[in-house]
Amino acid sequence: MRRPPEHSCDSPTTDSSRAVSDAIGFTLMFAIIIVGAGLISFTGGTQLETFSNVEEVQSAERGMESAAATLQPMATRGDSRRSFSIAFSNSNVWINETVLNVTTDGDVAYPDLAVNALQQRFDRSGDDVTVRYEAGGVFRTNAIPAFDPSFECRDGTTALITVVNLTLADREGLYVSNGYNPDIGLDQFAAGGDSPVTSTDEALTFEARTVSTERSLVDSSTTVFVNTSQTAGPAQWDMFFDSKETWSNPSDHVYTCAADRALVRVVTIELDIVEPRFSS
Repeated sequence: MRRPPEHSCDSPTTDSSRAVSDAIGFTLMFAIIIVGAGLISFTGGTQLETFSNVEEVQSAERGMESAAATLQPMATRGDSRRSFSIAFSNSNVWINETVLNVTTDGDVAYPDLAVNALQQRFDRSGDDVTVRYEAGGVFRTNAIPAFDPSFECRDGTTALITVVNLTLADREGLYVSNGYNPDIGLDQFAAGGDSPVTSTDEALTFEARTVSTERSLVDSSTTVFVNTSQTAGPAQWDMFFDSKETWSNPSDHVYTCAADRALVRVVTIELDIVEPRFSS
């Protein structure tokens, strides 16, 4: 007896459904690949940006440390001239009009020393970072000092205080203000008329010249008072003094050193922009 012809169990409708299902699966797989690649790209880009931001700040800190090391012999050994450079690295550089108070319970009185900080600011969307050279030390926002100023209290026997006071030669380009002014910048390098941010491939070179050195000696038991409340960053000064066991802290941002003798030295150093040249 003849066997009836065999028929496939797949109907045309089933074939069509399978094709649609395959197409949907392929589309979903492709979408997952695209989204995954996008996430990897976004994450990688964010990490690279974060790394770049950190490296810029660290590079600026190293640059300020180098500047401080260059200026220190002028303050402590009497060198008359030195030069140093600061890379811009997407930052704003200016002179901040800051004040330091150094007095003793004797005849030494510098209640309003205009030390003037050389500052470099990085705008980080609400989490701004500033690196600065002030009175001989290098400080960074929310960090311990990178270069200690010459404020020594030697076991209650001797106080040696060297304060560097910065002045700027009469040359346009670098601005001086009391605090940060976002509306003023290095116009020659600004990306736009209102932008204070400079390009990454430029550097500012200074020539430093010792203008004057004033010494005040107390050759008897005395107490030296240092008040940092009018500096650019009292909290960073606190970190410096708090790390020195010989300094006492009787009140906010005020530190004292009891000594048998004290020498307070105020060195005024004038900065002149060597490169790039601005019109005077």
